[in-house]
This record gives sequence, structure tokens and C-alpha cells, in this order.
Amino acid sequence: MGAYQSTPSASTIEHARNKAIEKKAEWIITPQQIGLKILVQPDNTDDTNVDIVAIHGVGAKPQYTWVHRDGNINWLSHPTMLPAALPKARVMTYNYASHWFGENAIKQSLSGVANKLLHSLVDERKNCMNRPIILIGHCFGGLVAQEVYNTAVSLPEDFPGIENSIAGIVFLGTPHRGIPESSGLRTQGQIYQAIIEAKVQVEDGLMQTIAQDNEILVNVVHNFTRKVEIRHDNAPKLFCFYEQKKCRIGRVIGLEDPLEFVVTESSGTLNGIDKEALPLGHFEMNKFQGFDDDNYKSVLRQILKMIGSRTILQDQMEVTPNSSSPMALAARNPSPMTLTASNLSPMALLLGEYMTSQNRRIYEVENV
Repeated sequence: MGAYQSTPSASTIEHARNKAIEKKAEWIITPQQIGLKILVQPDNTDDTNVDIVAIHGVGAKPQYTWVHRDGNINWLSHPTMLPAALPKARVMTYNYASHWFGENAIKQSLSGVANKLLHSLVDERKNCMNRPIILIGHCFGGLVAQEVYNTAVSLPEDFPGIENSIAGIVFLGTPHRGIPESSGLRTQGQIYQAIIEAKVQVEDGLMQTIAQDNEILVNVVHNFTRKVEIRHDNAPKLFCFYEQKKCRIGRVIGLEDPLEFVVTESSGTLNGIDKEALPLGHFEMNKFQGFDDDNYKSVLRQILKMIGSRTILQDQMEVTPNSSSPMALAARNPSPMTLTASNLSPMALLLGEYMTSQNRRIYEVENV
């Protein structure tokens, strides 16, 4: 017979849980980590044709948010991934203090995060105000992207060049309709209650915002979808990715259980907006193993479509009469044309779809 193994007592389990929470509560995000950070800048800044900004979710460590553990790969900056597919893109992350429990937790709001990002974008884009912007939001970061667009449209004088520059938004596990009442992360849930019982400081403004039927959440999403609908052709292209795997949300406080969907398909998608499932858990939606990762290819495909959209060609690209660049030719010529390997990066040749500014016809991409 095997050796006898005793079942841990309730007090032992509680002690281990509290220690795990205390360890998580010690997380520190330094002032140097916060703000708009440039990960990739093309060698020739004059050739840069798009700004990509990735926004993390709640309780994230900025230095690890976009990094896959296997190989320590950050898909936003690894030379074989996004920079290879988009060699003329400036890639940035926007980091904010999002830890909601512990002595370093701060009072935070959705509008506050969005406003700081807008001010940072205006400062960073003084010399390229009309350059297209693609926003990528994981979880709460997708709601920040929506509020950024809402505010930029409502206050164009305060944030010049942003309103018409946002060409696309990619949502990765964004809770557009909130997290259900049954979730362990809700105020009556197992995870939240464990944090309260551990007697650590809690600033749960951001967590309250992503609760199902939260008034702030409902209004932000409603205003966003209305603005996109009203602006129609001038609105950003949108795409929603939602999770197909349950995850161990106990890891939020350093524990393994329970296992659940954080953002369901109904919450992670928007009515009338294209969507795709990824066979990943919520905390894996923003991390990819390499350029041959099929989940990465799915996300990249949508980014390339957004960059090739009519909005970028018509409103954002500066086209001179005699220019022979692929984009300039596309803007002047309403009939389908062929783009070759000399025009586009290898990954763009594989996945990219480019459209004319006049009629959104998809250009044929041929590797010759």
C-alpha cells in the first residue's frame, strides 16, 4: 500500500492562500514602466506608416503581459513576429497601474486610463498626427480602446489627429457585456472574498467596471458602437477574438482553482462585428509562441486587413502625384492591381489584404 497522505486542514489551506495573496499584493509597477512605451521603431522614421498600440488588462505586469513563457517571446517586438510582418510599423504598449489589491493598489477608472493614453498619443504624434493607429486591447484594455475612441470623437480639439487616425481595433477577450455574477472574480465570488479575508487593501474600481450590467460599462460600449455606426466609412474596422478554454482564475491571487471561463463568447463579441474563437484561456489570449503559432496568424491577419483598409489609404496616407509607392498607386488607381514580393514583407504576402481608397476592392497579392 502507498504511504498515507493526510488531507490539509482548513487552517493550513487558509494560511497558504493568505500567503499567496500577500505575495501577489507586493507587486510593484514603477513609474518608469507606466505610460506609452515604444517597443519597435523603424530605422527610418520617415518611412513609418502605422502606429500599433497594445493595451493590457487589469492586474497585469507590463513586462510580462505580451510574453509567452515558452521561449520568453514577446510577439509585439520579437524580430520574427510583428516587426517582420510590418517592418514599417512603430509598435508601442500602453501601461498603467492596474493592480487592484495590496498596498500598491491605487484608485483607477476607465475614463482616467483612456484620457492619459490620449494625452500620451498626442504628445508622441506631434510630427505624425495623421499616421494610422491600430489599437490592440486585451480584456479591460479593449474597453480602454473603446473609451479612447469615444473621447477622441467627442473632443477632437483636445486630442487633435486621433479621431480620424484610429483605423482599427483588435479585441482579445474583452468583456463588452461584463463578467457574469457567477464568476469567482465578482464581489461575492471566491477569489474576491479570499482577498477581503486576507485583509489587504482593495481598490476595485476597475473590477467593478467590468461587472455584468455595470452602468459605466454599458454606457461606454453603447456610445462606442453608436459612434462606429454613425461614422460608418470613417469608423475604425473592428474584430473580436474570444476564448474557448476555461482557465484557473485562482492564479489572480497565486492559487490554482477555480476553473472557469472569464469572458464568455456572448460577452467577448459585439453585435454585427466579425469574430473568431481562439482555443486559448483568458490569460493566454495575448501571448503567442512564434510566427508559426496559428493563433498569432489569426490575429495578424486582422491587423493586416485593418492596415490595408480604405480608411488608411484615403484619409491617412500622404500621396504625391508622381509617387510610385504601392499605396500611392492604389489610391490613384481604382482598378485591381498586383502587389509583388518587392512591395510587401513575406508575412504580409501570406496574409495581407490591401484595398483601394475608392472602392475597397481587395488587391491580389502575388509572390513573384
